[in-house]
Amino acid sequence: MARKTWLTAGLAFGAVAGCAGQPTVIRQLPAGAVVAAEVQAGAKAETPEQKASALLRSGFARIDAGDLDGALADFDAAVKAAPGYANAYAVRGGCRVLKGDFPGAEEDFRVAIREDYACHLAYHNRGYMHWKRKRFDLAVADYSSAIQYFRPGADAADNDDVVYYQNRGIAYEDMGDLDRAQLDFGTCIARAPRNPAFLQNRALVFVRKRLYEQALADLDASLALAPEDAQAWCNRGFASRALGDVDRAVRDYTRALQARPDYAQALVGRGHSYLELEAYPKATTDFNAALAADAHCAAARLGLGQMHLAQGRLDDALKQFRHAVELDGGSATAQHNIGVVLAQQGKREDALAHLLRACELDQQQIRHWTAYGLACLDMQRWDAAAVAFNRALELDAHDFRARQGRARAFKGRKDWVLAEADTARNLELFPDHIAARLDAARLSGARGDRPACLRHLKAAIDLGLENAADLCGDPDFAGLRDDPEFKRLLEGK
Repeated sequence: MARKTWLTAGLAFGAVAGCAGQPTVIRQLPAGAVVAAEVQAGAKAETPEQKASALLRSGFARIDAGDLDGALADFDAAVKAAPGYANAYAVRGGCRVLKGDFPGAEEDFRVAIREDYACHLAYHNRGYMHWKRKRFDLAVADYSSAIQYFRPGADAADNDDVVYYQNRGIAYEDMGDLDRAQLDFGTCIARAPRNPAFLQNRALVFVRKRLYEQALADLDASLALAPEDAQAWCNRGFASRALGDVDRAVRDYTRALQARPDYAQALVGRGHSYLELEAYPKATTDFNAALAADAHCAAARLGLGQMHLAQGRLDDALKQFRHAVELDGGSATAQHNIGVVLAQQGKREDALAHLLRACELDQQQIRHWTAYGLACLDMQRWDAAAVAFNRALELDAHDFRARQGRARAFKGRKDWVLAEADTARNLELFPDHIAARLDAARLSGARGDRPACLRHLKAAIDLGLENAADLCGDPDFAGLRDDPEFKRLLEGK
């Protein structure tokens, strides 16, 4: 009778991060991961490892049914049946991670590796534990060990380690190493080209790298394999909206909702699309429907707040944003938006505190650092502003607003050389940008360089600067107010 390798991937964690109005990484992180023992089909389990294997299979069935306590009892029995069987400890450790018993899990993984230093399952499940605890660098190290020690054969089939690459890619993504995440997901796709999950993983990395066309290509390939995948359609909607195709985004989100009518994430995404189209009644309907589907959906509260903010209802907006914080205390977007509203209400110190909190909660988002920097500029805190814009430029060296803000901070503290360097760099990167020309004119005016000021001001006007006459009262042009050529430029002559 043919011999069979028994393999189970345990639980697949399809983690949807609440119902945020942004794409979500597909997380399939096996908690029990791989248990392997060669058993003869139909034969009675006789050896200790065969007895343990049967108990492990029973435990996995209990996990699938949501019975973690029963699963743990089976895994305890498996360890007693085969005290030297490393995989039994590795699986029990994975179950303990699911139950939140991290010290017990640590001990199980230690014993598993002591019994077999090459127990790839133990490294994998310990990596998952580190990921759960947001120790992403340790997760990467353990997933790398799982990949290193994996051997196809008695304990696994040739392609069973592909999930190790996927999970390491997720850990890389969570620690901000998008290039390595992309490589790992590329390996998954090469090894299992017909698995749509891997295509979505890489698509979401492309989204974070702002490579939206490449993201759409992967999402379309995923949808060709699974055309009714609501999450793929939802992620496609996000990419379409990021590319400025809001009408297409509405269609993508609608396809997601056709597949899954109560999908809060898609409702929020479509609501934001309607918000961009200024279709406020439709946006309100979608945000409220998202809350009906999930009363704890912080992103829907954010959407309602943004709708009120767009229409100038600051108190109503603030109420919704504060409600979002109650639902999700770690929401950087909620803190950012509260800061924006408070700034508009003139509560500058409070606004600054919330904007700084947004930066602390999500240090990889340029918009948080830029908003905080602008608030510092408004309060003439030049050094703090420069630090914030430095961080934004570390994230994207070509971001116009961040470099513009840093130039203003340097200008505020009279650091003319650095202000000139940033202003010149923006002009080099964006030669036809009206604001870049106007910034150069203002800096030249403040420094008393009349020829350069007039040259840049004329270029800004030629590019379409509106309301040029309002510049007459700008303090940067104070030295030119009686200059005939300056007057002629402002008068459009």
